Amino acid sequence: MGKKVVQILFPTGLTHRGKIYSQGEIELEPTAWLIECARDKIKQFHPDSSAWFRVCKFLKKREDNSFPIPNVEELDEDVVADKRKTVVEKFVHGGFDDDLVDREKFELVVIAHTLGLKKPFARTLNEDTLRQVITYLRKL
Repeated sequence: MGKKVVQILFPTGLTHRGKIYSQGEIELEPTAWLIECARDKIKQFHPDSSAWFRVCKFLKKREDNSFPIPNVEELDEDVVADKRKTVVEKFVHGGFDDDLVDREKFELVVIAHTLGLKKPFARTLNEDTLRQVITYLRKL
């Protein structure tokens, strides 16, 4: 049986026997504790993110005694593919919906509140600005 090699999965802040490990680091000579963590898939609490993370995992050696290192460009393409494309119309200064022209200010405040604007803030806006904000919120 060959040597075991582990990759650290835990975010920053993992220390063991005086060494500080960072995420993605490859340990060529792991201690018995790291081997046990990789074998048993032990999770540890990370206080900064308030989440549990696996400490490490085993890596398989290739025939040329190197380790697979992910290509950064491929990772970036995956991240871009996962992002949702949102189409947002540009806010046109001075433009607002026609149904808001004959509304009173208190009606505009109520409409803005139903669209998610806070009432105290909506009361501080003048009528034209409030109409523009309501038009913008409707487009979201």
